[in-house]
Amino acid sequence: MICRRSSKKKEIIKRYIKSIDKGLLKVMSKMGISTYQSYCGAQIFDAVGLRQDFVDKYFTGTHTRIEGVGLAEIAEESVRRHRDAFSDSPIYRSMLDVGGDYAVRVRGEDHVWTAETVARLQHAVRGNSLDHYHAFAQIVNEQNERLLTIRGMFRLKTAEEDDRKPVAIEEVEPAKNIVRRFRLAPCRSGQSRVRPILPWPSP
Repeated sequence: MICRRSSKKKEIIKRYIKSIDKGLLKVMSKMGISTYQSYCGAQIFDAVGLRQDFVDKYFTGTHTRIEGVGLAEIAEESVRRHRDAFSDSPIYRSMLDVGGDYAVRVRGEDHVWTAETVARLQHAVRGNSLDHYHAFAQIVNEQNERLLTIRGMFRLKTAEEDDRKPVAIEEVEPAKNIVRRFRLAPCRSGQSRVRPILPWPSP
């Protein structure tokens, strides 16, 4: 938020509160919540990447299945960001780091969808190119190995490892039959069909 130097303190506070309100209302509206009272204490989310003792103390009652950082790590990150903002670094002299959580930035967070992955997938679809799809799949799989996604932390067990009988290939529905009833709208709106839509296997 850029304010002129002549702006009064009350105007700065007013703008800050307005921006926070707009952000909160945007998130709440996407969750289907229309009032602030319905949002407070609703616990409609799970904590991901936070230690259990931290969640128990500061987000009591919230579910967490994948632990991670605690108070010490969060404090260290806060101190680092404060140091960057008030240091003499030429990178942050005129503007703070935007972070890159929502859009790809040069010094921002890593993203699954980058210019390269999108280009590879577009070439694979438009040109019906299996080579481009393999290149796209390789990039995504490498991102999983770098723990860019939660699924990158998991490995599928084989039937032998899980002490179960493998499913015969004859019992698996062919991909051409699945594609016939595949529609984009149900996937976007979260609707379900009588017969489940299964993901395509990795090449």
